[in-house]
Amino acid sequence: MTVPKQQVRVARKFRLGEEPMDYEYWLTVSMKDRLDALLDLIATHHGWTDEAAPRLERVFAIVERR
Repeated sequence: MTVPKQQVRVARKFRLGEEPMDYEYWLTVSMKDRLDALLDLIATHHGWTDEAAPRLERVFAIVERR
């Protein structure tokens, strides 16, 4: 069972043309946090939940012993 992440929402005002670049923000975030954000976006896009996330298919074969 995974623990839900707590997100803090922050709003800032900038003058037109003085907005910070998204690229600069993501450079300040750790690689793990970037990957977590990417996986959250993918899961949200596909509508996955923890119970419905895709998994590897179980492959097996019945072999007759002699």
